[in-house]
Amino acid sequence: MMRLACTAVALAALAPLAPGGAQGAPPALPRALPTFPESLASAPCTRTVGGSQLQSAVNRARAGMVLCLRPGEHFVGQLTLPRRDDAGWVVIRTTPVAGHPAPGERVRPSHQGALAHLATTLGGAGATVRADRGARGWYLALLDITIEPSVTAILGTIVNLPRGASDIVLDRVLVRAGASQQVQRCVALNSANTAIIHSWLDECHAKGYDSQAVVSWESDGPVLLDNNTLAGAGENIMLGGADAAEPGVSPQDWTITRNHIVTPVDWKGRWTKKNLFETKNARRILVERNVLDGSWTDGQVGFAFLLKSANQSGGCTWCSASDLTIRRNLIVRAAGAFGITGREGSNDKRLDSLTRRVLIAENYADGIGREPATGAQQLVAVMQGVTDLVIERNTLDGVNINNDLMVAPPRPSAVRLVFRRNALTRGQYSLHGCGGPIANCLPGGSLTGNVFVGSGEVPPGNRSAATMAAAIAMGAGISRGDIEGATRGVVVQP
Repeated sequence: MMRLACTAVALAALAPLAPGGAQGAPPALPRALPTFPESLASAPCTRTVGGSQLQSAVNRARAGMVLCLRPGEHFVGQLTLPRRDDAGWVVIRTTPVAGHPAPGERVRPSHQGALAHLATTLGGAGATVRADRGARGWYLALLDITIEPSVTAILGTIVNLPRGASDIVLDRVLVRAGASQQVQRCVALNSANTAIIHSWLDECHAKGYDSQAVVSWESDGPVLLDNNTLAGAGENIMLGGADAAEPGVSPQDWTITRNHIVTPVDWKGRWTKKNLFETKNARRILVERNVLDGSWTDGQVGFAFLLKSANQSGGCTWCSASDLTIRRNLIVRAAGAFGITGREGSNDKRLDSLTRRVLIAENYADGIGREPATGAQQLVAVMQGVTDLVIERNTLDGVNINNDLMVAPPRPSAVRLVFRRNALTRGQYSLHGCGGPIANCLPGGSLTGNVFVGSGEVPPGNRSAATMAAAIAMGAGISRGDIEGATRGVVVQP
């Protein structure tokens, strides 16, 4: 959990930052996207199999085969995707029928009756779908992957894609627990060249445990999460959180676009909640044009984004977050918008490097801190020596905000922070410092061109406005119209 204790410093007493602080290298973007034949999305069936025949058919499958299950067909057990000697792809899908979502259209829970169903009867480590190490070339489409209603034990993972597997696509699949069941991970994604597209991951929740819609701690990438609904409780997306088994390995080259990353409000108090997106070990990550909805004080203080580095269990000194690009996302119903920290404050295990090269640009956070999403009551919190952080042209609107920008002890809170042209609600205490002159908290930093909404003093080189609309008209932030255009179609009704 982020520790938010800090020393309040009256704004008028803050020494101004040096103008035009030196900016470090910008974050690198993902080096590649996953590659797979687009024709697989509509490939015709080559063999129809019954649920009881599915595993044996999969074991004998060869590249070019399309294995189809009839709508409503049930496979009960654990489906293993084996390693094959041939190159190419095998498709496992429901036989096409009228009413299926077309390629490129997101599947929805209302499609469930027209899909074949795969369900595990096991708890613990008994995933519904698992890939062998070395498995490659598997395309799963138009399937309902779930847990048998009779299962009451906590399930570790519904879909398990381990390191060593590659070339795997989940396209228009439902991956879900039952409304009262507990699962720690809907998808554990440690494979390479993997995509989850046009899918719906739901009921990914647990009480007293971390739970995720998608988690990875050792994927070489590239990975694409595009046009999905990702409904999780603990952290909807977690990169890191466990030590990689091989030295130097980090989740890397992830592209996360056009997803509805959501924790429903009616889960509050029932399932343990932490945040919506968290890094502990990640490199070259792009998060763009998503809608993030639902984060409040529970297991943590309720930030939407929590970006940090952590050597989780002591065996991963190389684990750190770097080259993170967060842009053009809409945040709603969250207690805080962005928590960025060089390292996990409660974890003193050695790290080779701290969080570095982060860009947060043109995001719109609406109603931060408004009931029922209360807790942090902060727009941005920066601490623990994060390096080369740029926060620019964001609109950060909040209710009952304590701090618009917190720079927390120990010193330095950040090195070469650039905070410019943001439109933000003035907090009750506005800018919080780490003690003493703000320049000591943010060496090499720059705080210019921002517009604070509300009355009171502003740091030198910044302005104030009476309303958020006026602040945006002054050239700060991003308009609601622009962010709605960027995220149009992301929220899909079930």
